[in-house]
Amino acid sequence: MVYYSWQITLGAFGGTLTIVEDNILSHNTSTNPHYINTSVITSQTDAVGDTNVVDLSTVDPGWCLDMSATNARNVTGANHMYAQSGSGLYIYNGLDVDFIAGGVGPTGGGQLAKIWLQELEAAADPELLPCLVSPVGITLSPDTADNEFGTDHTVKANLTDLLGVPQAGNLVSFEITAGPNAGEISDPGECSVNADCTTDATGNVSWTYTDTAGVEACDTIVARFTNAAGEVIESDTVEKCWVAPPNTPPVASCTESVNPSGKNIPPAGSTTLPGSKGGQNEDGFYEIIGADAEDETVDVFVTNASGSATFGPFAPGSVVKITEAPGAKPSSKPMGGPNSAVAAHIKLDSDAFVYAVDSFGEVSPLVSCLVPPPPK
Repeated sequence: MVYYSWQITLGAFGGTLTIVEDNILSHNTSTNPHYINTSVITSQTDAVGDTNVVDLSTVDPGWCLDMSATNARNVTGANHMYAQSGSGLYIYNGLDVDFIAGGVGPTGGGQLAKIWLQELEAAADPELLPCLVSPVGITLSPDTADNEFGTDHTVKANLTDLLGVPQAGNLVSFEITAGPNAGEISDPGECSVNADCTTDATGNVSWTYTDTAGVEACDTIVARFTNAAGEVIESDTVEKCWVAPPNTPPVASCTESVNPSGKNIPPAGSTTLPGSKGGQNEDGFYEIIGADAEDETVDVFVTNASGSATFGPFAPGSVVKITEAPGAKPSSKPMGGPNSAVAAHIKLDSDAFVYAVDSFGEVSPLVSCLVPPPPK
């Protein structure tokens, strides 16, 4: 969608038109096929003198700056921007088109026609439309990244004015607004190149944080600065996703569960240590669970303290009844009828332990599922 409007000082030639980002909509290099000659547009047409520039306080940070201009009223702002959403491309064009030619050519009107044609030919493509500069003045990168959890991640903020000139000495704050590390914020001393989180001569400042959650999930990060008018300006958000390192073992657990009817969790005992029963589940009904960060295929096993008697594999979420019978021969047999919620009744000669094995053969640590021995 392309928006055109003109309502400044009709017929005013001149002004200044600056290509801020080289891309498929406009380019500063004369040998590039997308080159736009801004000087002939300003000298031969009123497109820039009469241009509408955007009030940046109303701009979503998802917009990307292509060209900025100073019009005949000496107002400077963004006048050519784009935004990408999925496969869709949105373009704002504030240039006056009174002098647009009927075809592309070297004149001012012909260059206006070239801008219009390149808008029609453009498609949403992050490589051809890289969105290097936000019209709000702050751009955060990288847009997305994946790292193993428990490691560091660095985001970089870049501050420029509407002409693309780097802005030094501005204090930038970073915040994780959602995700496993939500609430983390930058503090002076944590940034680089300037440790106090102010931008350097190139308009850049970076912040590094360490994942402490250790789960597979994504953080949403934003950066902010305060402009000369005292307004807090916020960048578009970026995403950091944490993934499990290769060959991460699965995790096993057990929790009190239902009896064969599948309707009731017997009230005796408590599996939460120390618990009212010291963490023991007197009824012995346990749901045995296995989960793996890399692999959805996990088998769960039940074993005794010595490892001499192991039963399974069970699917994660299976319910078993465990009986501790010191001196007895370990065994496993079905429990209940064909519709029983309990997969097996397992008798062991010691405390019970569960562990999980993923499809790569990685084995979880043992987890105890305590039941008291029967009374004598």
